[in-house]
Amino acid sequence: MESITAQKRQVHDQEDLGSSLKGRSPIQAQNDLRLRVNRIAIVQELKVDHVLLYLREQDILTEEDEIAICAGTQPQDQVRLLIDILPTKSKSSDWYKHFCISLKTANVPIETRKKYNYLIDFMENTIIEKPVSRKANQESTEMREKMNSITSFSKYSPLPNISGSNSTSPESNQNEASLSPRYSNEGGFSHQRAAHVNQVLSSTLQGSLPYHQGAPPVNQVPASIRQATPSNPGPQPHHQVAAPSNHELQLHRQMAAPPPQQQQTAIPPKANPFSDQLEAPENFQSVLKVDQAHLQYLKASDNPSDNDLYKQEQHVLANMRHLELAFAFQRRNELPPGVILCFSKAVQEVLFDINHHHLYFKYFIYFKAMHMMDIAQTITGTYRYALDNQKDIQQKDLILKIGFHLVDFLQEYGYFQQAEMTMEPLMRYLGKIEGTESLIPQFEANVRLMSLRNMNFDFHGASQAYYAAQRLVSQIELLSFGKDLLDCGEMYLQTSVMMREKGSIGPGYSWAQKALEEVEPDNHRTIIRVLCNAVQAYAAKWNVKRGEQLAIQAVKQSRVMFGVYHPMYVLALQQYVIFSNEFRRDEFGVEVARVALDIAEKMYGQHGLQVAECHKLLAEALMANEVIHNEEYSQQAHTAFRMAMDHLPGQHPKLSLFRITLVRSLITKGDNSPEETKMSSYVWAEKEVTMAMNDFGTLFGGLSIPSAQVLNLHGTVMARLDKIEESEKALNDAAVKLKLCQQLKSSPLMNQARAVLGMFLVEIDKPMQGIGFLKQAIENTETPDVYIAWVNESYEGLVDALISVGNNKQAHEYKTKWIEWKNDNLPLQENRWIDLNREPEPWEKFMEDFQLWIKRVNKIKGGLKKLSMMEKTVQIKNSKPQAVDFAQIVAAK
Repeated sequence: MESITAQKRQVHDQEDLGSSLKGRSPIQAQNDLRLRVNRIAIVQELKVDHVLLYLREQDILTEEDEIAICAGTQPQDQVRLLIDILPTKSKSSDWYKHFCISLKTANVPIETRKKYNYLIDFMENTIIEKPVSRKANQESTEMREKMNSITSFSKYSPLPNISGSNSTSPESNQNEASLSPRYSNEGGFSHQRAAHVNQVLSSTLQGSLPYHQGAPPVNQVPASIRQATPSNPGPQPHHQVAAPSNHELQLHRQMAAPPPQQQQTAIPPKANPFSDQLEAPENFQSVLKVDQAHLQYLKASDNPSDNDLYKQEQHVLANMRHLELAFAFQRRNELPPGVILCFSKAVQEVLFDINHHHLYFKYFIYFKAMHMMDIAQTITGTYRYALDNQKDIQQKDLILKIGFHLVDFLQEYGYFQQAEMTMEPLMRYLGKIEGTESLIPQFEANVRLMSLRNMNFDFHGASQAYYAAQRLVSQIELLSFGKDLLDCGEMYLQTSVMMREKGSIGPGYSWAQKALEEVEPDNHRTIIRVLCNAVQAYAAKWNVKRGEQLAIQAVKQSRVMFGVYHPMYVLALQQYVIFSNEFRRDEFGVEVARVALDIAEKMYGQHGLQVAECHKLLAEALMANEVIHNEEYSQQAHTAFRMAMDHLPGQHPKLSLFRITLVRSLITKGDNSPEETKMSSYVWAEKEVTMAMNDFGTLFGGLSIPSAQVLNLHGTVMARLDKIEESEKALNDAAVKLKLCQQLKSSPLMNQARAVLGMFLVEIDKPMQGIGFLKQAIENTETPDVYIAWVNESYEGLVDALISVGNNKQAHEYKTKWIEWKNDNLPLQENRWIDLNREPEPWEKFMEDFQLWIKRVNKIKGGLKKLSMMEKTVQIKNSKPQAVDFAQIVAAK
């Protein structure tokens, strides 16, 4: 009955679409119809309880709405009421976007989450025809008749609005829409970021379909390519699909069917797949959109870095127009015979332009969101197909170069899983090459595989790639000058990352040092990554001062090697912010986080995983520095999480890192909210932290450092919800697991967990137990001659607890120790931009000084170890019983 009723409603909706648009924006009307068209599926699959809390928190639903919805006698009735109420909300509430977010973030089992993701896909991909009047239908018929009479370009299907101009200059189109935010010229960076990309990605398509508009039918793609295309396409941007008119749909159907003679077949034996530059047909119409205002700002700016970025944008734009044309030919199966898209000159121009990869991403995102053109996936699919069918290895150098650059591009773009899948045929192709000439490429392939698997948190797979790379190192070193051909810096870097992420702090630290020593001076990208990794490794060992020197050195070296508008410079700034959030917590760290976000938005637009990372770090910097008066931290955390969800698969472990930042922002918001509203933030935090616990438990196992840290956060949330027993158990279990994972008494993570547990026990009137944990945390912590916030808080909590139980003597003793500790562990000296912008010493000179420092440290450690052994020997000797001389005893008697 529900199915029949819903079908009638759909018919009625389509008939009354023209009247429903009156007084409402087109997007509002389309979103309304998305719910109506998919009403049956939504009613059958959705549970109102899963989305109601979020919609109430976002002020989409009022208390009266909630009462009306819950009045439904059956769950399906409640869903119907919700679907009826949502479209009545104003455009400013953005109810459709928040409804989709509520489905994405629902705290439900994995199977239910998959169903909700399908619901979102159904709604997003619903094609809604615009209302067409009788006059428009007549004009459309006349236009089709005129176009069918055109025979001058028989090879290409006729298209609407064919212009005589085929200019590709970005300045020739004055009506092009915005892709990047506009920036003020205030201090070189802007803190007022306009959401131009969001406006473009959510606006409806206007005008005619271009030459390559519309996805080709499945039977138009060769079966071998369809099989080679990964089932998981990587990040899925949240977008709204425009509704084409009847006229456009007719043209789309006409274009979608390729001529029989153009069907793609196997690659001819003598065909050259590496094509020359393609020429655009006269009826080709580009859909590439550019923000002319942004380009003009960069061109007219007084900042030389902006002028340089303008030139780079022009260069990238020209290459993107070539790629757009090649992709149009690919979709229509009209590439020259034997030519493969992944080997075309247009693709090579993009892939080999490694210093500007980041500037292409915003166009890739735009094509995918606005025109359903996933260029990155198509290139990957054709490359996998080509390698599995490539018999000739004469062009192996170029094929490998394209493959390696494609993997690097996909990894930087955020297609981690697709990049790893691309390595599979590449490794098989390398296996076809006989002799020793494939050893170096195989080594580089395995090192890249380590990097990708680390990104995907597949540390077992990363270990396998490491051992394969080590075997190849042994073979290469046997060759003449083999050692001179190897650059092991990247391998040591990835090994350090793998060990540290698994919780092995010591080995991670050692491999980070080795990477610093072995990286080649001319390998600038690896140098910056090695420096950033070393910052984390040294910070994990609490070698704070040296870690800060490395962080500052990374910023200075990246600015000299790459300039300001480059991902390596943003990466170095991000690493400085991470260090500052842990050990500094000052306003300068917040300022650096803002600058990193501004630069990222200038390069990537307002979308992308890199921009999401910057939002996340800014949120953490604001919370670390307690800048909470305007709730900007909450906005930044939510923005980061939404952007990460748009660009990462739902189960990707990296998404859990964004979720943890969201949980901390919800706790902070609840702590600073009125009594009547704070519980809603805590309940939401509980839902998110539970999901993070499940993800980390599946990935790392229950007995691991990451799982223990999330468990500690879960205990904090439970305490806010007054679930005392659950909170105490979680905090205690976290401390025990960290002790089992790290056997050192001086482990900072373990002692910090003890401090949190001790403070909690004191608050719930178990002061004696809490005092014990606080003493353990303080006495076992070896501070690095630097002020540490949580150690200071532990001293303060311990002194107050001792006074509360009447133990004034011990309170006085620990207060004296506290004062001595603060005198011995002063805060780090203040940093300024002049310190980060100062010209760095040459890399070789820096490494000489660094290696000299390592030798001195090792010498001191050796001396201390020797002294410790001597002390143990003396203790053993003194404790050993003296031998009895029986002869002397007898003589004495």
